[in-house]
Amino acid sequence: MNPPRVQLPTPEDIHNAFIRGEEAVTELFISVIDTVRMLLSHTDQLREQLAKNSADSSKPPSGDGLKKKPRTGSLRKPGEKPDGGQPGHKGHYPEMADTPDRIVVHTVRTCGNCHASLKKATVIGHDRRQVSDIPPIRPEITGHRIDILRCPKCGHHNKAEFPKEVSQPTQYGAGVKSHAVYFNVYHHIPLKRTALISEHISDHRISEAAIAEACGICASEVAPANEHIRKQLIMSDAVNSDETGIGVNKKLHWLTVASSPEFTCYHPNLPVTIFIPSAAGKVSVMPVSCRNFTVSESVTIGKHISDSPADTDFAMPTI
Repeated sequence: MNPPRVQLPTPEDIHNAFIRGEEAVTELFISVIDTVRMLLSHTDQLREQLAKNSADSSKPPSGDGLKKKPRTGSLRKPGEKPDGGQPGHKGHYPEMADTPDRIVVHTVRTCGNCHASLKKATVIGHDRRQVSDIPPIRPEITGHRIDILRCPKCGHHNKAEFPKEVSQPTQYGAGVKSHAVYFNVYHHIPLKRTALISEHISDHRISEAAIAEACGICASEVAPANEHIRKQLIMSDAVNSDETGIGVNKKLHWLTVASSPEFTCYHPNLPVTIFIPSAAGKVSVMPVSCRNFTVSESVTIGKHISDSPADTDFAMPTI
């Protein structure tokens, strides 16, 4: 919406109207009123436009911004069944292990009937219960030393080599990096909170720069899989494309997706794909880039084009 052109009277215009008399002043004042009414109408139109979102207009989800939408109360009537698992539902619980890692024996010292000592009593049976828990996580520090040997024949000093993956005096291992990438990428946890999780769980905080570097290494490791997905999407009979708004570094970006029933590719901050019908049963597709995935040619129309991206699993390689 283009802003209206506004021309307010200057002090000279006001003075001239005053000199000409009451009729000129009234005319000038009416023109100012008309200008104010036009500005108020324009302001109402802008407010109405800003109040719209992707749910009640043709605006894309990316135009909703980062503000949270008001929650709509459920219209469903409360059911007659009680909350929780229903009769006949199989619950999920830890299975009893045949060989526990640790056994704690609890005994009784006196008889519950006559209060006699049971110190020399014979054990006639056992009852058992098990608790599945995670032991405290502590970093395992592996020291690497290389030998320096002097040749007994010529006296030359021969130094062994460190493993290729041990390139710094101190560094994080594959386990620390894999967990950091898992939390940050798969569960969409920010760098700072990922570092805090590491500190709270293992009492050892990994730096945000190290997490970002580990994500870069993981990205290079999954590059062959991304290339395979890219080729499969290009070969698909129909490719769905959609976008939604996401926050990246406190700024609004577009998360663009290209998908088929078997493969899905995501990438932020990219233009929306537009399908333009053409002859010969084909659809022209505007360029869409998703992690080195580009569709720039027409694709054959399939039976349908899905309205939502296909589900995809995440496989994280060992770094």
